[in-house]
Amino acid sequence: LFKPYSINWTTITDRLYYDTYEADDLDWYDYISFKIYTTPQLWWVICLSNDVLNPFEELEPGKNLKVLKEFLVPIIIRETRDIAEK
Repeated sequence: LFKPYSINWTTITDRLYYDTYEADDLDWYDYISFKIYTTPQLWWVICLSNDVLNPFEELEPGKNLKVLKEFLVPIIIRETRDIAEK
């Protein structure tokens, strides 16, 4: 169903590149994406940033997620396009 993609590990571990988001009991990845990036379509960026294997599992309330800062999203999209075209 999903192709295996990964984000540069340096990007994930460097705190300059992400904020944290605490999930509540109503959150799903698409809803978090909407709140952070103003579109639900970037849910997969949040999943990649957190090594989520199954985005259909419910989030635990109180779970802290890494959320890439908005300025990095175009870079991540470009990198995944480059990977997909190879």
